[in-house]
Amino acid sequence: EVERLHDEVRTLRTENTELRRRPSAKESNRRVAELRKQVEELQECLRKRHPNSLLSLVKACEPPPEERREVRDLRGRCEELEAKLVERDTMYDRRVRSLRAQYDHLRHEYQRRAEGAGGP
Repeated sequence: EVERLHDEVRTLRTENTELRRRPSAKESNRRVAELRKQVEELQECLRKRHPNSLLSLVKACEPPPEERREVRDLRGRCEELEAKLVERDTMYDRRVRSLRAQYDHLRHEYQRRAEGAGGP
């Protein structure tokens, strides 16, 4: 019977050392959480490289926020310049009309004087 007890003690000791080598529940939970985080990161990387839906494809093709902001600023600047151009065109049209009116007035005046001087 002593032999049997020694064998039992030996098996229990080996079993005990094997159990000690296994990670504790706290370590296991930490490792599981760490692996889940890695899986999520890898899935996100895959989604970025190989989008599987049309919406994801569209989002992947969108320019970054800085570029969108720059485009918005440039569009605003373009509208501003177009408004200034329209304003200048209007001003130059007025000036051309004014110069034409002056030219017509001076031409008529010259013709009237030429007719008056050449008549007698």
